[in-house]
Amino acid sequence: MVTGLFLVATVFFTIEKATEGAELARLTTMEKTLQEEQRRLTSELMQYSSLTNLEEKALDLGFAKPVKVIYVLDTQEVAKVPLP
Repeated sequence: MVTGLFLVATVFFTIEKATEGAELARLTTMEKTLQEEQRRLTSELMQYSSLTNLEEKALDLGFAKPVKVIYVLDTQEVAKVPLP
């Protein structure tokens, strides 16, 4: 009786450990896949946010480089409503 109970417990724990091992292998594979995807997405983000790429997009949308730049000083009032 005790031997049979021990045998059943051994088989149960062996199956449980095998299942945990398979789950660990699946999670490890998923982790590697997610890390590769993160590296790919990070690379794409850097590429899309580069100044060269942004300049090309701006030109495609009809924006142009300014010909003349005007600086406004802090002391100048812009769009101020005149007092009565």
